[in-house]
Amino acid sequence: MARARDLVEGRIGVIVCAREMSKLAFWLREQNDPSFATFRGIDSESDTLPAGPERQYWSESALREEDEKIRVAEDLWRTVAMEAARALMEKYRASADEHT
Repeated sequence: MARARDLVEGRIGVIVCAREMSKLAFWLREQNDPSFATFRGIDSESDTLPAGPERQYWSESALREEDEKIRVAEDLWRTVAMEAARALMEKYRASADEHT
């Protein structure tokens, strides 16, 4: 849940977090979890936006144009992403506590 914590603590953006959480949902076989589904939806809706390592392949002028779209998208999804991140952190904290 490191990426969820990174989002909540402001170290990564909503889109980057969504992409990482979508991968994690697959590996955990948790695609049907509502919180992971939130991130999968954000990932799907933002898949054309250059957020994360792929930015290195974009020109500066193209990034300037896309950065505004990223800002708008992140503002739109921030509240639901934060709720989903907190829910997953709580779920997996509780799960870890059961095993200690």
